[in-house]
Amino acid sequence: MISNDKSKLFLIYPNKAEYTEAYLKADTNNTSIVCLLENKVCNVLFTGDLQEDGWEKLLERMPELRCNILKMPHHGAFYDEKNGMGLQGILETVDPQAVIISSGNHRKYKHPGGQTIELLREKKIKIYCTEFTSLCHCNIDEFDRKCYGDIEIIITDTAFQIQTETKNLSLLSHAACCSAKS
Repeated sequence: MISNDKSKLFLIYPNKAEYTEAYLKADTNNTSIVCLLENKVCNVLFTGDLQEDGWEKLLERMPELRCNILKMPHHGAFYDEKNGMGLQGILETVDPQAVIISSGNHRKYKHPGGQTIELLREKKIKIYCTEFTSLCHCNIDEFDRKCYGDIEIIITDTAFQIQTETKNLSLLSHAACCSAKS
């Protein structure tokens, strides 16, 4: 745990047994570190590439885990229930108001998954995606560019907000941003 007078950062997954099991199975995604940033204003869950059976183990240990903001696991890949905890169950348990999907030009894997975006929209969860390509399924019509780019979570003493490059135009110096505008 790392803390200051306002926030605490907990490493909540994997514990030693979970890490050892994933390591012995050569299941590198389930050796991902999952951290929870907790304060009086909001909780942010950072999930790495944790997959279905890793989620099942984590939520079995921490059934009361909740967050306001969820950094989506595995670049927004869709998880069904056949391999463990599905995305529907994950979202119902942690109950986020917003999600951040870190993705790029993943044409091979097509992240984020279309089913993921559909489920998030159905649950009325605000979606923030870093992707600069046509694969992102965010509301492209809202912006002059395809997606948000860099995403910053700003936490004050009384509130939190998610700031994106589309709101902070001074950050739009990345080559991908310049090409996305043309």
